[in-house]
Amino acid sequence: GIGLTTVNRITEAAQQRGISFYEALCSADLVPGLGRSISKLESFAAMIEYFRKEAEHLSITELMKEIDASYPITFARYSSYEGTASTGVLHEIMPVKEDLRGKTVYILEDIIDTGFTMQCMKSMLLDKGAAEVKLVTMLFKPESLRCDLKPDYVGLEIAPAFIVGHGLDYDGEGRAFKDIYQVEE
Repeated sequence: GIGLTTVNRITEAAQQRGISFYEALCSADLVPGLGRSISKLESFAAMIEYFRKEAEHLSITELMKEIDASYPITFARYSSYEGTASTGVLHEIMPVKEDLRGKTVYILEDIIDTGFTMQCMKSMLLDKGAAEVKLVTMLFKPESLRCDLKPDYVGLEIAPAFIVGHGLDYDGEGRAFKDIYQVEE
């Protein structure tokens, strides 16, 4: 993941330049003192760009530009949320159709909150024969986690507030917001 010192440096640079955190992240090479963190930040910015797009029409071009190899890609869509709360029931909206037997699978997720959806997906993919399932998440709310689950790669840990923007929605609303906002109830 990206360390707190790096996040603080990007936040300071954004405030000094009067731009959003995301804009500063995308120009991290202009932020002093980041050194070796630049490559991680560039990958993280590419992942955010990926998640900004609507789930059923995702284009992973930006993410794949940052990966120096060829990987097969498939899409799936599952949900366990209504409004701001997990229902505890996993809804399969668009199932995985590929044969995953013997393969290492990386699930790219926008946010892990309670962990229920990812726990169910991971278990389901392993049951379908995946050799290993790795979780990659842009945002992670460790205080909200209600499952025995640990993401393998975390872009940024956040507080347990409900958020929208950058591809995250509240019952279909707010997904296209440029920045991330906390929903007030």
